[in-house]
Amino acid sequence: MEDVEACAAHLGVDVTTAVVERIAREHLLAVASSVPLTDRPPSGAHEPRG
Repeated sequence: MEDVEACAAHLGVDVTTAVVERIAREHLLAVASSVPLTDRPPSGAHEPRG
């Protein structure tokens, strides 16, 4: 949580418990819904048509 607090302070956002919790929750949701880099096709590769 300290990294989220530091990020919010750096951005000039009022650092409150609610703000820190919201930023942390949004970050975790983004990480959880992202596709791991190892599962992505190489850059420039095209999906096979079928």
